[in-house]
Amino acid sequence: MTKIAHITDMHLDDEMSEYYKTDTFKNAQNIIEDLIKRNIKYVIFTGDNGKPDKFTKILQILQKNNINFYITLGNHDNFNSDLIDLKQFHAQNEFYQFLMIQS
Repeated sequence: MTKIAHITDMHLDDEMSEYYKTDTFKNAQNIIEDLIKRNIKYVIFTGDNGKPDKFTKILQILQKNNINFYITLGNHDNFNSDLIDLKQFHAQNEFYQFLMIQS
């Protein structure tokens, strides 16, 4: 059976995590550790990922563990800077796909 994880609204170290005084990066690391333990090989991120540098670190952990990931950006993500930062995975990782929905 194929297992797929759906992760959304992580808000990694953005204004939401600051407002609620939450270590969202540590929470995301805990989730990723759980995915690895459960042998989940596919993750779908559906936006509001947070600061690009922190989200990139999460994707690097997934990549290192051969976990495929799919990404959409949310209304709190910056479409220009986040896409530029995520382009590094285009050349290095065949396990990703950007899904862009225009409404």
